Order: sequence, then structure tokens, then C-alpha cells
Amino acid sequence: MPAASSANATTAADRPRRPAGGPPPAVRWYLVLYNVLSAIAWLAVAVAAATYLPAHDHLYLRAGRAIAIVQSFAVLEIIHSALGLVRSPVLTTAMQVFSRLFLVWGVCAAFPFKTVVGHWAYTSMVLAWGVTEVVRYSFYCANLIAWQGPPYAALVWC
Repeated sequence: MPAASSANATTAADRPRRPAGGPPPAVRWYLVLYNVLSAIAWLAVAVAAATYLPAHDHLYLRAGRAIAIVQSFAVLEIIHSALGLVRSPVLTTAMQVFSRLFLVWGVCAAFPFKTVVGHWAYTSMVLAWGVTEVVRYSFYCANLIAWQGPPYAALVWC
């Protein structure tokens, strides 16, 4: 009897994470809003990092807490993945998010004056994250709304 029931049972790997046509409309618009707000937040971070690039010793003092908060919202990406709202693997997403949270909260917030204030590496890390995340969230948003206009072509140039 157990053999028959196990033959009919499907595993989590067999079930699709979301419908082939993409997420339902409410989920799609939530994800669009999330990606737009994330792109705007990271654009502000990138602009702050670029503004303080010549005098990198002021970035953490002026924007360190805001940068940590923007980075912390990435925890929602783990939730999105766990709920099946996006196709990203949960473990990979969690590793990426938690590695950044460790840098922001475990290193920078814990040792601001010994490691962060005035160090060029903090500014370059934040600038790299900012540029990367603006492109990534813009790309995700464009895919969700099926945008094919000129800005989209710049996001998929390679």
C-alpha cells in the first residue's frame, strides 16, 4: 500500500514554483513596487557614495545607517523566494543577503571607527553595491512589466 501512495506523491522538486505565465497580477504588481522602490533606494545609496568619493571619510558618518537599512530590506528577497513568488533558490538568496548583512551589521556597525570611517574600501563597496543593485532591480522590474523599450535594451546589452 505505501508503494502505491508514494508513486502518486509528488515531491517539492516536482511541483512548479509558480505558474508558467508568471506570478498572479497582485503578486506581479507587489514585486514591481518592491523592485522600483529598491532601485530608487539603491540609486540614492550610489549617489551618496559617488558624492563622498573624493572625501570618502564622510560617507559612513552621513549615510551609514541609511545604507544598512536599505541593505536590510533584502531580507524580503529570502521571503519572496521561500514563498515561491520568484524563481530564485532560497539557499543562494539567503547566502547573498546574509553575507551582505554580516558586512553591514556585523563588521561596519560593530566596529565603525576601527574599520569603516575614513576607509576607501567602505565607499567602494557601497558604490559597487549601489550600481549593481540599481541595474538588477531595474532589470527585474522591466521583466515583470514586459518592458522592451530603450532602457531595457541597455540592461540586457550582453
